[in-house]
Amino acid sequence: MSANFRSCLRNNVLSAVESFHSVQIEEVNNLQLINKINNDDVDTVTNQETIQLLLEKLKVQEELFNEQKDQLLNTQLQTIALNQDKENSNNKLNEVENYLNKLKIELNESRIKQEELLTELNSAHLKRDQLVEDISKVLGDLSLTGNAENLSTILCNRINDLKEQISGQEKVRQDLEKYCQTLESERNDLESELTRVNVTLKNSSEVSCSVMFSLEKSASNAFSQLEIKSNELQTIQSQLDKVLNEQMELEKVHNHTITALESDKQVLLERIKEAENRLLEHQPNSSTELTNQCGQSDINRLIEEKASTESQVNFLNSIIVDLHAKNAELESRVRAMLVGTDEQLDLLSNKHIKSRNPPPTRLWCDNCLVFDSHDTKDCSQTNGNNHPHQHYTTNGMIKNSIIHDEIPRKSSLKNFHKISKQNSSVTTINRLYCDNCGIFDDHITENCTDTQTF
Repeated sequence: MSANFRSCLRNNVLSAVESFHSVQIEEVNNLQLINKINNDDVDTVTNQETIQLLLEKLKVQEELFNEQKDQLLNTQLQTIALNQDKENSNNKLNEVENYLNKLKIELNESRIKQEELLTELNSAHLKRDQLVEDISKVLGDLSLTGNAENLSTILCNRINDLKEQISGQEKVRQDLEKYCQTLESERNDLESELTRVNVTLKNSSEVSCSVMFSLEKSASNAFSQLEIKSNELQTIQSQLDKVLNEQMELEKVHNHTITALESDKQVLLERIKEAENRLLEHQPNSSTELTNQCGQSDINRLIEEKASTESQVNFLNSIIVDLHAKNAELESRVRAMLVGTDEQLDLLSNKHIKSRNPPPTRLWCDNCLVFDSHDTKDCSQTNGNNHPHQHYTTNGMIKNSIIHDEIPRKSSLKNFHKISKQNSSVTTINRLYCDNCGIFDDHITENCTDTQTF
């Protein structure tokens, strides 16, 4: 409860304040760096608002920390003031005790003097009585002589002198008795004052101890609250880092996917345009070629290719919409994690878990190249209706490829083969393909993080 405790408490407070302040500065620097990276990589208003909200939250945390620091300093000042009051009370008590000891010494000295005076007074009384007896004897002896009158006169004068001395001594004795009574009353007053001071000091000491205990308890509570706030801030920081990393990865995948899908869409649109042009080329001569079986089959094939290409374009558009929805959901999760409550986080996590449940696999026909119509094994063109299809080549152009039996099935699309037919020879180039995402050249199905399949 002394200087050791105060120095230990002061050192703990200062070390905790310095460490927490350094942690706050490091976190602000990290957040500024994250804000800079996000502004360089993803220049969106949403990320700027998110970082701004996080900085405001850190500012509130810093203000709360400063308030708790001020409370700790006030508590320290109160403790120092109470200790100073206690020291002053102890000094005053020592002064009172010294004064009482001095008065006790003076009282003992006065008692000794009083006893000495009483002894002298008693001896004077004894001498007086002895003198009276001697005088009486002398008077009895001198009564027989002739000059008794002169002697009686002398003796009467002597007796009167002795009486005056005795009365003076009696007066001195009475004065000494009064002085002794005064000293006794002062001693009683000082003893009562000493008792009262002891009781007051005892009560003040108990109050000081209770106040000291409460201040120690409040200081320990403040330290525990600071530790809890620091742990919460570290948890939020780790969650934010994790979410930002996920967002950056998804942004990269999203951008790569959008680019690939846009290129695929552009190629498919070119195929549609080419099919329409070829269809228009066959329409002017349709009156003369209606009886030509080969021309009719080419028209049917172009119509089928156009329908298949349009369905693939629609499918790519739906994938783009899904990716935009996933990006929006991730941004909402980041906002909820920064400023939302636990209930909102649980709701978003449950919604995210539900959204990641894989839907049923869509029907796909390798013969017709269409979705949601029928499966390959249920296709009516499985026997004798195989015809050439168009596939992507290494240079992004579209060429007529081999027959349908040489097209890889869905089960073997992990490494998709681009097949081109040149001078009756087959050239294959392996490309990475994911069954879940439906994209090329990024990753295979085993390394995919998305469970949705098509």
